[in-house]
Order: sequence, then structure tokens, then C-alpha cells
Amino acid sequence: MPAQLAEASSAWWDTDYQYRQKITVSSSGTTAVPDEYSVGFTEDTASLISAGRLRSDGNDWRIVYWDGSHWIELDRHVRSGWNSVNTETWFKTQAAIGGGASDDNYYIYYGHPAETGTPPSYWSDSMGADTPSEVYWCADDFEEHASGEHPDGWTN
Repeated sequence: MPAQLAEASSAWWDTDYQYRQKITVSSSGTTAVPDEYSVGFTEDTASLISAGRLRSDGNDWRIVYWDGSHWIELDRHVRSGWNSVNTETWFKTQAAIGGGASDDNYYIYYGHPAETGTPPSYWSDSMGADTPSEVYWCADDFEEHASGEHPDGWTN
């Protein structure tokens, strides 16, 4: 399910971040999008990095959701192309979206050069402390398993 970027217009999540863009998630036709559904968007992070608006390590690339009264920072997975014209970022929807409808309560924040915290669900190791399952319904990196010839949780 693709998401679209646009200019933002509501209260600011964290004033240490200099920039944000609204992310609008839309359903296709009459098909509804359930809550906790993985959606993604692409952005030209190479231009943002070269303009000094985004850190080259992506540590300030954050997705947040406004639920009407609170900001919620979301787990995200940069799936491909960091520091490229087609950086693909995925996250989970926080509310169902009816058929033919959209939800524009999602935002991407960036431009915090002093950020020291790691973004949630930064997929960097073999299913250890990082949790890609917070972005995807099912995830496995196939890098390790406890014992035997089959990865944990998989049967033949």
C-alpha cells in the first residue's frame, strides 16, 4: 500500500526536529486498509542529505502518528536505498482506513543533527533487540536459528 508525502499542518511532535512532511495513507478503491498493515513510501534522501537537512546515518529519520490527542513514534524499516533518490521506508498503520478513504495523521520528521537515540525498529541485526515484526506481520532474516537444520518457527 503506497503512502504519499505532503506539507504538514498540525502541531509539532518534537521541536528539536527542523523538518517534517505529512504522509497520507490511502486505500485503493473499495478495499479497506486494516490497522497494523505495513505501508511504505519513497523519498529522495540523497537530496535531503546533500542539502544538510538529514543526517547521512539516518538516525534522525523518524515516523510519528497523531492519534487526535497524542503523538506516537512508530517503528520503521528503511527497506532499500538509503542516501538515494528512491529510499523506501515502511511502517505499520495505527488505525483502519475505510475503502476509498485516507489517513493523513502520519508524519516523517528529520533534521535533528544532535539526535542520539536510535530510531525504533532499526533493522540492524539478526532479530535480536531490534524488532522488524513491529513493522511487518511476519519477518525473519534467515541468518540464524537455535539448533537443527530448520530456522526457528519453520517446519517442512
